[in-house]
Amino acid sequence: MQRFRPDYRSERHKLIVEFDGDQHYRRAIHVIGDAARDAIFIGVGYRIIRIPYFVQLTPPIIEIFFGDFLENYSNFKDYPHGFIDERVIFPADFCEIGIERFRSDLERFSPIRTDIEQSLRRACAAKGDWRLVYPPSLCPAEVARQG
Repeated sequence: MQRFRPDYRSERHKLIVEFDGDQHYRRAIHVIGDAARDAIFIGVGYRIIRIPYFVQLTPPIIEIFFGDFLENYSNFKDYPHGFIDERVIFPADFCEIGIERFRSDLERFSPIRTDIEQSLRRACAAKGDWRLVYPPSLCPAEVARQG
């Protein structure tokens, strides 16, 4: 059996936290490997929380995923969610199964979905071409119409 080292593990809470960078969306081997590792950890009783690179650990996110055992998270700041860095990898560069994972993440992070979607729309406006930001399968019709 192969050994895996998660980003964070709590034996007491039977919790694994993984912070997923853009390679977990661009490379199929990472997406498939993540699912395989998750299945192994779940099989031995862990709860898995995956935090994508376009989601910040803000109080609302902490409440959703860690509120049941993290008592004081008021020191965490509110940072913008989404694709906000100038050098960020956009969904246009995701592999096909990475796009499916992104769709799933949008549902999983529904309280901040609007923030993520707005960051993509701002990026389209800044870049002047939606194809640099969205793959065709994700591009909202109103963004594609704007050119």
